[in-house]
Amino acid sequence: MKKACLYTVIIDNWNPELCSITVPLMRAWAKMIGADFKIIDTVKFPGWPPNYERFQVHELGRDYFWNIVMDADFVFDPEKQIGRASCRERV
Repeated sequence: MKKACLYTVIIDNWNPELCSITVPLMRAWAKMIGADFKIIDTVKFPGWPPNYERFQVHELGRDYFWNIVMDADFVFDPEKQIGRASCRERV
């Protein structure tokens, strides 16, 4: 079983200017904690708001011990080492 994966949902090229800032930060944080990074960009729940696409993690994350979902507009400083101990030392 793989350790962890960080997911974000970006449907229909949502807010590309913002995502050009947030996605690299998410990738950096995922790398720092030793997690894979995946963007959910396909619609599996048509007719529902895009936020419901995060439920795809139920199937996508079956091979991972930890599944982390962040909104695509989430901005943070990967240098703060948030979560490093959580994913690396507990598994």
